[in-house]
Amino acid sequence: MGATQRTISGGTEFPDTGIHSKAKAAELNRMGNDSIGAKQFEQAKSLFRQAIQLDPKLSDAYENLALILLLDGNDVAAEHTALELLALSPGNYNARLVAGVAALNRSSFTRGKSYLQPLATTTDDPLLIAAYSVALDGVGSKAEALQFSAKCSQLPVKAPDALLAGQIFRQPKLKEIAQKWMEASVTSAGAVVNPDLLYMLGTMYAEQGKKTDAEALYDRTLELSPGNVDALVELSELERTLGKRDKALEHLYAAKALAAADASTLLHFSQVCLRRHMYVDARDALRKVVDQDPANGHAWYQLGLAHFRIGETEAATTDFKTALSLDGNDDWSRIGLGAVFLSSARQQDAAAEFRRVLQRNPHNAAAYYYLAQIHRNNGDIAIALHDLQQAVLNAKDDARPWAALGQVQLARHELSSARTSLEKAIELDPSYSPAHYHMVRLLKETGEPGEAAKELELFSKYHDEENKKGIVGLVSEGKWDYAGFLPPN
Repeated sequence: MGATQRTISGGTEFPDTGIHSKAKAAELNRMGNDSIGAKQFEQAKSLFRQAIQLDPKLSDAYENLALILLLDGNDVAAEHTALELLALSPGNYNARLVAGVAALNRSSFTRGKSYLQPLATTTDDPLLIAAYSVALDGVGSKAEALQFSAKCSQLPVKAPDALLAGQIFRQPKLKEIAQKWMEASVTSAGAVVNPDLLYMLGTMYAEQGKKTDAEALYDRTLELSPGNVDALVELSELERTLGKRDKALEHLYAAKALAAADASTLLHFSQVCLRRHMYVDARDALRKVVDQDPANGHAWYQLGLAHFRIGETEAATTDFKTALSLDGNDDWSRIGLGAVFLSSARQQDAAAEFRRVLQRNPHNAAAYYYLAQIHRNNGDIAIALHDLQQAVLNAKDDARPWAALGQVQLARHELSSARTSLEKAIELDPSYSPAHYHMVRLLKETGEPGEAAKELELFSKYHDEENKKGIVGLVSEGKWDYAGFLPPN
């Protein structure tokens, strides 16, 4: 079997840089490993990057960074880092595995196959064999794919490998394989199953809408590991959707108490609070996160969001600027900063931030969405229309730009186009009250008072629900709440 060590570790260096730089880089790499042990993942990534800057040939830093990026769901950066490691060490097993899986997660089957092929015939690692069989199937090599799939089915899969598969396999066929492995591991382990495995399988079931099964697995996780904050948080979220409000709050606040000294679990807790519009709780948790892990750009970004939601715009500005100082290419923090400027009547400053985002990523729908608001406010309706056409082109499944597009088309008396846009917005999100509001205006203009009255009832219903949630004045005025702003759990 090939070298399949997948744990993050340190040691190997290539002599090239100065002795002092090499020593400092090795120390930063060690500190990065310590940060992982403390679950301070953003800080770990920062330390590995600093180590690479000091010693561009420190292979372990690349390997550690590539693995943590893959686990974190950042497939683009994981593949890029793995390629840098392969340039240093073409035979590095983990570099090829990371690059291959990261490519497959984005349906890049040809690249995935090229990374994995040199190892596929010499290893009995089920993760690599499974990934290679999916790559072969994706490029049309069906017969060979079946051969490797059959080989994979004969290999024993240990519980740690099943868990790792669940954490890094995101391509649909790979996710199915990971789920089968985890289910088999849970069944065979009986009462001594790894609680992390139960939790991971529970999150898969929750994503699939298998709420009862997910709830049972979260309960089992907590029986074995009562201090598992992630399980408490996800169980609480599940109970909320099942209408078990009291239990949901009980578990959420139990998670808050347990997470008080743990940056990564506090971050998870804060994300749930943001989803539930509990902005003060989110702010308090995120303040603790950035105190413990000041290099955590995601936390600074979310803290800015929480501050903005409760009207603390100066603090939000500082938070977003801090996130950008850590990563100048953080598009969502730049959009957040622009949104704060927009809410503070600093339209010129806001537009500059949104344009910076579009210079980096011409397909960023949120930037177009907010630029359209600025142009609409300035009376530049034709430019706003163009902005929103770009927004819906790049965010076809988001109700907000469709509703805004319908509003602008209505202002231009393009009634047929406006109806199509607003109907699309309502189809995507029936509870999005601004779409119903603009549909009322359209129906009155087209002489359909009966239909307008029905839409008005829906607008009132959903607008009242937004009031109860505490987000009216944000969503309804289009100042924030753009889909996709929260990083994945």
